[in-house]
Amino acid sequence: MSKINPEQLRYDSFPLFDSHFHIIDHRFPLTPNNGYLPDDLVCAEYRARMAPYDLRGGAVVSGSFQAFDQSYLLDALHTLGPLFVGVTQLPSTVSDQEILDLDSAGVRVKVTGFGRVDFDVPTALRELYAANPGALMFGTDLPSTRAARPYRDGDFLLVAETLGDDAARAVFFDNAAEFYRVAR
Repeated sequence: MSKINPEQLRYDSFPLFDSHFHIIDHRFPLTPNNGYLPDDLVCAEYRARMAPYDLRGGAVVSGSFQAFDQSYLLDALHTLGPLFVGVTQLPSTVSDQEILDLDSAGVRVKVTGFGRVDFDVPTALRELYAANPGALMFGTDLPSTRAARPYRDGDFLLVAETLGDDAARAVFFDNAAEFYRVAR
């Protein structure tokens, strides 16, 4: 892996596909999860937050508070553009045609739930990349609705410094663009 000079590293040093973030827009139905509803993070606010980055696309992930509503997701994908995809939850009653229609609109993956893992980030990054270079994708989780610690710009720099130039390019963009079938 080639080394990166930390003094020359900027947020726009690599193209970025943000493979996990949320759009929360109270114009669309929201369902409290254990009494919790997040604050808005609409498309324009997300774009403004990510302005320092070379943002080339991303995956809008449905949260539990959005239940099975797809209207917000379809609106967000239309607003953000063709290099963005959706990750959503679907009920077991969803029809094949509904799945095909969502796929045509840019929705790629069915979410069934996530676990939480605590680890030393630099060590985990190196080990995961060594085990399967194509499996690691970077995501901000903005607005970090339930994270113990919300995303910080330094997280991006940590990944770049830990993995080096070629691996960072794959993790920040190439792996997700390929996985989500987005033109590069």
